[in-house]
Parts: sequence; structure tokens; C-alpha cells
Amino acid sequence: QNIRKDGTVFWCRASVSTFDHPQFGKIWVSVHEDVTEHKHMEDSLRKSESLFRNYFELGQVGMAITSPEQEWLNVNQHLCEMLGYTKEELTKMTWVELTHPDDLEPDLVQFRRLLCGEIEKYSLDKKFIHKNGNIIYTHLTVACQRKPDKSIEYVIASVADITERKHAENELREKEERLALATLQNGVGIWDWNLRDNQWWASDTY
Repeated sequence: QNIRKDGTVFWCRASVSTFDHPQFGKIWVSVHEDVTEHKHMEDSLRKSESLFRNYFELGQVGMAITSPEQEWLNVNQHLCEMLGYTKEELTKMTWVELTHPDDLEPDLVQFRRLLCGEIEKYSLDKKFIHKNGNIIYTHLTVACQRKPDKSIEYVIASVADITERKHAENELREKEERLALATLQNGVGIWDWNLRDNQWWASDTY
């Protein structure tokens, strides 16, 4: 670091060399290059990397960095807890192995489109299989990080656990189906009138 006359600080890279002069003897030559902008870029990159690490590790969703070959290269603790595996176990597996068979092909279709550059990211609801065999409902978002030459550097995925929401939705749907069946079998008529919107609905048995 150096200080200018006006008090501002700048960074420079110095190189020193010597040579023997026939008249003056040993001469020292010092060359200084202003690298302030480069240092600022390094600082910005370091801060960005720190923010990314914090988001990756401390986020409230599962995070994973995967290869184009579907390997999990890195995963955060939240994803490990969600799926019941240790980090060491998950990074020896592929996400294909833990995807529910019903949801594998739709995910693979979008993943292939991502790799070939048709899309930059995609989102979908997807089921994973927990280590204990339970089904984990998730909302998955996948994006691609590319190099300057457009080749893939890595794929990053966020995995939000929506199991409780899905169970609540399924339970509500089952109750509605049972109610509809009961009204149909017993000939009970049901009607509903929304006074605010003046919308009217009646069951087939009304």
C-alpha cells in the first residue's frame, strides 16, 4: 500500500533489479505498477465468495452443487438432514439414485435442456426418497454456472422441503372427496352462495 499526496491509498506492485554500470557501479532499478483496480476486484470477489458460502451453508433450504454427470459434488447440512444421509454419503451418490421413480424423467428432461443451453434454470415439484424409505416432497430449483467459453462449470440446486404442505393438501383433498361421496350416496344437497361476489354453487344432488 502507498499513500498519495492527497492522502488517498493505492496499491502497487514493485519489482527491483540491479546491474553493474561501468561508471556508477551497482545500480538499483525499481519499477512500480499501480494495481489498485486489480486489488479492488480481488476484494469484491473474496466478499462475493464469502457471501455465497454463507448462503450455501446457512440457508434454510437444501443446497447442492452437482456435476453435469448428476454427481453431488458438495451439499450443505440442511440437505443432509432433509434426506437422512451424511455429507460423505451424499457426495458418493447421484441425485438420480434418490429421486422418486415417478419424478425422475420430468427432471431429467429439464436437466438435459439446461446442459445443452436451451434454458438457464428450471423449477419443479419433485419427490426424493429419504434414507429410511420415506417420501420427501420438495420444490426444486436448478441453475447452471458457465465459464466464459459457455462450457459448464457446475450446476447448483436449491431444494425446499414442502412435505408438510403436500400432506395438508392431500388430507384436504381426501376430506373433500369423502364429503362429495357421502352427499352423493345419501342424496344430500349442498349449496354455497358468496354474497360478496354473488357467486352460486350447488352440488349435483341439490
